[in-house]
Formats: sequence, structure tokens, C-alpha cells
Amino acid sequence: MASLYSFFIVMLVFPALIIIIVDSLFLADVRNERIRVAQASGADDSLITKLGSRPAWVIWARSLAPWLLLILIVRACIVEPFSIPSSSMSPQLQIGDQIVVSKFAYGVREPIFQRVLLETNTPQRGDVAVFRNPEHPSIDYIKRVIGLPGDVVMYQNKMLSIIPACLKAEPCPAIIRVEQTARKDTMIDSDGSEMLLFDETLNGVEYVIARTPSKVDNSLDYFSQRNTEVERFVVPVDHYFMMGDNRDNSRDSRFFGFVEKSTLIGKPLAIALSIEGNPENSWYQKSINVERVGAIQ
Repeated sequence: MASLYSFFIVMLVFPALIIIIVDSLFLADVRNERIRVAQASGADDSLITKLGSRPAWVIWARSLAPWLLLILIVRACIVEPFSIPSSSMSPQLQIGDQIVVSKFAYGVREPIFQRVLLETNTPQRGDVAVFRNPEHPSIDYIKRVIGLPGDVVMYQNKMLSIIPACLKAEPCPAIIRVEQTARKDTMIDSDGSEMLLFDETLNGVEYVIARTPSKVDNSLDYFSQRNTEVERFVVPVDHYFMMGDNRDNSRDSRFFGFVEKSTLIGKPLAIALSIEGNPENSWYQKSINVERVGAIQ
């Protein structure tokens, strides 16, 4: 969706720039010639001013183009707003949260096709990342980075383990068993299910996940990888394994497979606004929760 928005802005910027160029290279000379002729014939100042003024459509283009360029640069290359559409990242991110996404966190991209122009950083385990859904590329998803290229990710009995990628030239790192520490508080999911909350730490990043006791792992629907056991995923080169924090209510890499590096959009910076209330209700039935505004872990 971001690229469509950028395409729309480009379609406004392009004709405005053409108008400015044509005005500067051709129309300005025509106006100057008219002014010279009028002055030679003794025309009054009001007529000369009128002859020297730009047409309304040129004034419109000159006024609008700088702002459109600024919007394009900021939206396509620097930051972009993103609205949380589901509870898959609950309790960290909830329906109605409006977040700000850093577009250059994983590379500076051109605005239309989102090709990387300049490499910056790469995703790390524990990051929250926005990317294009592998199943429906026109839809943006937000999940947590669990597996890096070359990792083996295992999710069994709702417990997560990672065998980090190992280069033959160096000692292989130990298996990462992601511990879960139960919290006393619980939550109710958007479908009415009770969720138990657990603290997890991955790569030094602390966050809270949710598990729904009434739901069992549907491993039969997991992404099938050739020559790999069910509940075990080997992350290919230039791909990442993503999971939602709401483990039993998230469609993620367990189901649709790996996320290509080229489809990464950015890294969320903060919750800028949180709107509570039924999305189907009118605005006057909603409220703003300022307590949720802040950084994202």
C-alpha cells in the first residue's frame, strides 16, 4: 500500500515539475518579451504587471510541488504511519494503535518499487518489523523477527528454540532456548478468548507474548519445507522468520513461510496515537488512550 501512495504522489509531482520547467525555459521568455513591447509602447504599470504575472496553473504548480516533494521524501524514505489492523502483536501492539515506522532502518529505497538504493542495517532477532505479506504483497504486515538467514527455528508445544546459523570457519553458537516467565495478569483477545501473558527475552530484547490455553497448535497447517520436520524451519539466505507476539492468534512464518529481505518496509519507532473503541463504530464512540503512546520494544 505504501508504494501505491508514493505512486499517487509521484503522479502529482511529475506534471507539476514539468509545468515549472516549461514556465522557466519558455513561458518566462514570452512574458518578458510582452513586457518589453508594452514598455516600448508606453503602457501603464498595471498592464505591465498583468503581462508579467504567471498563469494560475503555473502558480499552483510552483506552490504545490515543493510540498509534494517533501511528503514523498518523508513518506517513502524516512518515516511512514502504520495502523495496527489486528491483535496478532498483542499485548505490545493493539488494534487502533497508530505507529510511526522508520523507512531507512533496513535500507534507503526508491519510492515506487521500493528497491534498495543504499544498504543500512539488517534485522536482528527480537526486532519488530513491517514487511509486505508474502501471500498478499499489497498488504503490509507487522511481526517480530525470530529467525535470521541460516537459523533453524523450532516451535514445539508453544515453546520457541533457535539453532543460530553456523559458519564452518567459526565455533557454532549454542542453541537458544527462549524462556517464558509467566505473568500474573491476563488479557482478553478480540475474539473473547482469555490469554495468558509471558515475558520473553531474545537477543537482549525484552517483550511480552500472549498464549491462549483454549487453542492448540495447528501444526498440520504449518508451512511445509522440503526435507524438514514439522515445527522445524530452516531459514533460507536473504530471508527471515517472523512471528506475532500473540502466538495462538497470528498468521506468520509458521503458516506462510519466510519473508524475503527485499519485502522489508521498515522498523516501528513508537506508538504515536492509540484509538480505543469498536472499529465499526462512529468516531464519537471512540476514545484516545494516551497511556499507550511511546516507544515499541
